[in-house]
Amino acid sequence: MLKNPEIYEMQTATKQTATPISDARHKATEDTIDVILAALIDCKVIPRSVMASTLDRLADAMIAKAREEMQNDGMAFPVELFDRARELSQNAATLRASGR
Repeated sequence: MLKNPEIYEMQTATKQTATPISDARHKATEDTIDVILAALIDCKVIPRSVMASTLDRLADAMIAKAREEMQNDGMAFPVELFDRARELSQNAATLRASGR
């Protein structure tokens, strides 16, 4: 069965543009979450110490998960997970420092 060349070109173009769009959405989601968290902290809905502790726990859990995947699944070093965990720890330290 032959494929229609126009449909094939459209599908190929869609696949090529889908990744940047989803990356942009992911980044927008992260930015939105950061803004919401900042607002919650500034309005004193969530105490800085609680958020800092939560960020540290999340960073620790991400590192544990990355190490587990490396050992059990033989995955390559998951750089993104460790980088994100480091960012979370830095954010926690910043929150603690600004709360004093």
